[in-house]
Amino acid sequence: MLILQALVGVLRKSAGKVIQSIFGWAVSALFGEVQKSEKTLLSAVLGAVALWPILLGGIAFPKVAAFVLALVPIPKWVSGGILRVVWLALALLVPLTVGLVLQRREGGRAWGVRGLMAGFPLTLGLSAAFTLAFFGLPFQKLRAAARREAEEHITLIVEEASLDAVVAKIREALDADGLAVAESQAPWLARAISAVLRATAAIVGKKPDPPRFFRGPDLALTVYPHGATVRGLSRATARAHALIAGTATGTEALQTTDASAQEVERKIKIAWRNAGEGRANAAEVLGDIVALVSTLDCPYEDWEIVYRECMQLGFVLHGIGDPIAPRADARQKPNPRAARRSARIARRARRLTREKTAATAAKTVSQLARKVAERLLSATRAR
Repeated sequence: MLILQALVGVLRKSAGKVIQSIFGWAVSALFGEVQKSEKTLLSAVLGAVALWPILLGGIAFPKVAAFVLALVPIPKWVSGGILRVVWLALALLVPLTVGLVLQRREGGRAWGVRGLMAGFPLTLGLSAAFTLAFFGLPFQKLRAAARREAEEHITLIVEEASLDAVVAKIREALDADGLAVAESQAPWLARAISAVLRATAAIVGKKPDPPRFFRGPDLALTVYPHGATVRGLSRATARAHALIAGTATGTEALQTTDASAQEVERKIKIAWRNAGEGRANAAEVLGDIVALVSTLDCPYEDWEIVYRECMQLGFVLHGIGDPIAPRADARQKPNPRAARRSARIARRARRLTREKTAATAAKTVSQLARKVAERLLSATRAR
């Protein structure tokens, strides 16, 4: 039991950032740029949308849904009909809330019926995408674990217009370090989630770009407008994470999610751009940025990112080589032996899975046949 709980915890932690990026992309596509004061509301709405399938299930199985959501048994004196009415009301309230929030974001003040009704297909699309991610990502994680592959996630909040430019710089850095990746077809799960989210955004006239997927000898790279995921051999994945994070500092991509940290990040990027253009005031700006970082009030993870970017800017301004940047003596070389070992482990895991599945199926059929035979024998003796 403890092993199962630990496994679930690891899967939830590792998949959480991927889901956060996917739905951050969906929120930006549907609602546009989100202000700090609106994050709590939109997070609550998105959480309700994620639970919407359970609310629908509660209409048919009211006490089961109540137990799933509350994790407490429902007393026998509570009528299933009462719970069914509650689930039905909540299932209707969530899409109406989504439609209202979208309508207000678009500038509408009146309660337009069309705007409210748009919340139903939007809720359906987002719930479907969340369900795909919730059930598909753990299997993807287990498959990667069976092949002894590592997975790293990097937050990259990119405007649609500059996504290709950011991807080009990331690929250039990976190629210079010996981790070249070529454009390839995304896995079925990424394609399915992308298709659902794009169809959902099309309802409100938005056309978000699909994620970019690339594959190389040692790793696979997926870039969303709100993040990047690297999966592959442990050594190559860790190095790729560092390269992507370091390269993104010199692009328009933001790596923090806190609004105050993002303001400092934008100043760093402006100073970085000015330094590249040879402007003298870039060094003066560094002192102001350092003062902002020292008083920055944000989560530690975001503060650490801004601190690292500030140090990178200082290296650039003082002509010191960036330790994250690819160097001639730090080039990664493909490791075919490790790749073959991963493939061999994956084949062994698939074979064991097939054998176990076949054994379980045979046992089930045998038990079923024995029960049928016992009942037929009992019926024959009764006659």
